[in-house]
Amino acid sequence: MFVITSVLLLFISSPLISCKKQEPLCVEPLDGVEAYLCESRPSREPLSLQYNKAQISKPAPSFEGLAVINGEFKEIGLNDFKHKYLVLLFYPLDFTFVCPTEIIAFSDRIQEFKNLNTEVVAISVDSQFTHLAWINTPREQGGLGNIQIPLLSDLTHQISKDYGVYLQDVGHAL
Repeated sequence: MFVITSVLLLFISSPLISCKKQEPLCVEPLDGVEAYLCESRPSREPLSLQYNKAQISKPAPSFEGLAVINGEFKEIGLNDFKHKYLVLLFYPLDFTFVCPTEIIAFSDRIQEFKNLNTEVVAISVDSQFTHLAWINTPREQGGLGNIQIPLLSDLTHQISKDYGVYLQDVGHAL
């Protein structure tokens, strides 16, 4: 059993764009397509998070799933990290604009984490196949390239829900 002594859940996200159907802009619709005003700042509307099972001084929510590790699919779970610290790095989706920068930064510094008896696992709601495609995409083309941390698939969204980072409204983690 793992007991949470502190919570270090990292979230990578880009600003949400809130588009509201308003009066069309001061232009005629082009080919029957109407244009609507769209705010480019983060939405002020609250997003609903799921109940958080991860609580300090309580057992950590167990998880298992398929991850991509060194280009191969491997089943991993919380029990694989006994006697170690674990950083769960939640991010919204593969192939998004901001996410590769942070994941690559963690991967490039993994030895520093290992020196502190700490492992890092990146988690999204994408499939292991999408994770593999993202890893196989060169960094210059928005991919991850070779990384040193596992990418865990949370297709059922259960891990994200258990750790309180799932956004029901948008269908992925923070």
